[in-house]
Amino acid sequence: MDAIGVFNPEQANALWQDFLHRQQQQPGTSHNSRRGKPVFEPGGRLCVILDAALAKATNSKTGATSCLATVCYWSVITERYTESVPVRQVKVWNHSETTAHAINTFGWARWIDAHFWFFGDCAAMAAR
Repeated sequence: MDAIGVFNPEQANALWQDFLHRQQQQPGTSHNSRRGKPVFEPGGRLCVILDAALAKATNSKTGATSCLATVCYWSVITERYTESVPVRQVKVWNHSETTAHAINTFGWARWIDAHFWFFGDCAAMAAR
């Protein structure tokens, strides 16, 4: 700090990024969970990039497919997404019988019925 209670731009940015990171670590969650793990509530969302191909479901109810996806965070300072560091991954599920997603597809994971549903772009990112 340059003076008491005054932060320079770099310090302010670091504090803001830390705050956003902590907020996005547990979106739509309740801290009243057992074993110290958050309980996601309906509507909790994360920005993610698929770490593997996600095949279409063989049946929307009983044949969903899954893979891991890396969580990304938005910076209001730089106005861009960055991948979580250290890498934070979540398991995402595809219930669509008509749409498969390639590795490195950008999208979002929404917490529905105790698991993350993946909703993604039509094609993989040009460059990760």
